[in-house]
Amino acid sequence: MASLYELINAELEKNKSITYNRLDEFITDDKRSAEFIMSLSEGLKFSMPDESTELYRVAQSRARHSAIVCLFGQLIISNITGFNAESKREELFDNIWLLAALNHDIGYTLAGLSNANIDYKKEFRYYLLQDQYNTDELQVLNDFSKRYGQYFAYTYEEIESYDQYARDYHSKNPDDVEKVDHGILGGVYLFNQKIGRCIKDSKPAADYIITKAAAITVAQHNLYKSPNEKIDKFYPADLKKLHSTSTFRISKETPVLLLLSLIDTVDCVKRFSKKNTPGSSLESITVLKGIDVSFDNNSAVISFQELSNRIAAKEKELAKKGGSGTGIRKILDDHMRGVMSLNEWTTYKVERVGDYEFRLEVEV
Repeated sequence: MASLYELINAELEKNKSITYNRLDEFITDDKRSAEFIMSLSEGLKFSMPDESTELYRVAQSRARHSAIVCLFGQLIISNITGFNAESKREELFDNIWLLAALNHDIGYTLAGLSNANIDYKKEFRYYLLQDQYNTDELQVLNDFSKRYGQYFAYTYEEIESYDQYARDYHSKNPDDVEKVDHGILGGVYLFNQKIGRCIKDSKPAADYIITKAAAITVAQHNLYKSPNEKIDKFYPADLKKLHSTSTFRISKETPVLLLLSLIDTVDCVKRFSKKNTPGSSLESITVLKGIDVSFDNNSAVISFQELSNRIAAKEKELAKKGGSGTGIRKILDDHMRGVMSLNEWTTYKVERVGDYEFRLEVEV
């Protein structure tokens, strides 16, 4: 096994298309991580909100998390047989992954996140959630959901229905900065911005397809399955596939979304940020050095044991100062439950093989 820190650094060193050679160059700072994201997004803006705003508090660590998700995903593509085969079979797969992974949480950085009444069709010139376009350059995207079903776990109507559900849910929490689903906001924003650049720069048809596929993946990545039958009743009638009793799972039928579901769940840098653990946070590099990974065909073993050891050391350090580290330990334990929950809403088979270690089987 090797640490995620070592594995990603090795990936960076051999990837000549990335101008950064080491994680240390950007991963310890949100602004530098945002610059890393923009360096791979062909001019697409990804900027952190002003630090004096509530939106910044919500967006904190998201750029670092997004960079890690992208790079961790590239490791999975290289080392897991099923995803590697998909990458070779689908020539646009790697580019779609890059754009989707880097921008999957961009919604957290947008002012629209706090606008419960935002109308995406009016706000954005190019609207993601439709199959027919009148603009000449967008004719290549007509009937996209029928021709490229491998990017749709949900229909446009289901995504719009979840958008309304999310708005209703957040309206019950008036102090919540997030008033709309960040994934759907991020998807429609990404599509609008990137399509505008495609048109301006006279990009080839493939770039439009990459943009649509990546944006629709971003829009779907935060559609949560209900945890129990009590919550089921709050979901709209047309979202029964998200009920707790539903057999629906994110699967190999939508491989990019399946990969994003895995990495977005497994990465825990965002959980140990100063926002979530004030006074006892862990540096991004500390977290990455505490996660060990090994690969074998269509399986991976992911161990958080070293991270647990580092947390134990942090707890002792805090105890000497009269503080408590119970909060940071709880965050790790909650994260372990989150990793195991992949069994409930994806087709991954996750088995706990130690207190802080998992074996994960990929059906791709």
